[in-house]
Amino acid sequence: MTRVWVRLTKAFLALSLGITLAKLSTDRGGGQYLLTLIGYVVATTIAPYWLSLKAMPRLTARWADAVGIGACVFGVIDVVLRIRGFFFPTESLNGGLAFWLPISSLVAIPFAAVIAHTFITAAAGQPQK
Repeated sequence: MTRVWVRLTKAFLALSLGITLAKLSTDRGGGQYLLTLIGYVVATTIAPYWLSLKAMPRLTARWADAVGIGACVFGVIDVVLRIRGFFFPTESLNGGLAFWLPISSLVAIPFAAVIAHTFITAAAGQPQK
């Protein structure tokens, strides 16, 4: 089952990175720090998914599935908010999402993983340890 979550996490990584690169390709701001800004935004876009993918093989099967579920839940939210904020901006949803979404992943993915682990354990009918 973990392979499914790895593939889905990679798909959300590709979608999020593609949306971000499409937006960055049309931006002309940034001045002399444009390449640094692009590197920072791309690195922070990749980071939550990359860390999740690196953590999954090192965890037990249930925790790996839970982290995969957490990364995919975050991925859905990430992709939807990036499309909305980058291509249909409003006052509250704009390009600043490229900065705030990766920071929110530090809380969102582990929180979703703990909830998913609780449901996986309950579905298996075994007490949590």
